[in-house]
Amino acid sequence: EEAAKSALKEKEDEKLASAEQINLDINAKTEELIREFKEELSKTEYKNLDVHSEVILNSEEYYVLSLSVLQEEGDSHTLNHYYTVDKHSGELLTLSELFPYTANYKEILTEEVKKQIKEHNRISEDKYFVQDGEDEEGFREVTDEQSFYINADKHLVLVFPEGEIAPMSMGEIQFIM
Repeated sequence: EEAAKSALKEKEDEKLASAEQINLDINAKTEELIREFKEELSKTEYKNLDVHSEVILNSEEYYVLSLSVLQEEGDSHTLNHYYTVDKHSGELLTLSELFPYTANYKEILTEEVKKQIKEHNRISEDKYFVQDGEDEEGFREVTDEQSFYINADKHLVLVFPEGEIAPMSMGEIQFIM
């Protein structure tokens, strides 16, 4: 019974550590954004900064939070940061932790994204960019730092910030795996 209580306490401590890690990261990002906003505001009065969070998923397995940053100054720019927590372990997940037994997961995901880009570009007038050796802009490959989250259907969603693989006007681009 003591061992079970100790294991339960340890799991709760891990969950609190992940929550604290997320809170620290959000606070650091927000403080940096406010500092930059104040510096820029001294140069012009036509600026806006909106930072808010949204729970995307709160299931038995995952807790997913999005921190959304909207910056406006003539044009607008939105950047989302995603936090995916495994509720069973209490860990803030990285992409590699979703594929512990698949060493080539990045190559598999890269091929799927390229497939979806090709299909999108075939049927849409608004094109996604793919690096083809001539241009440095666009999608090349999934990396360890790839932004992602788990959606309500338990699918992995890879996220690319606006302007990274498509025109800024198309916003954030997401691929459901």
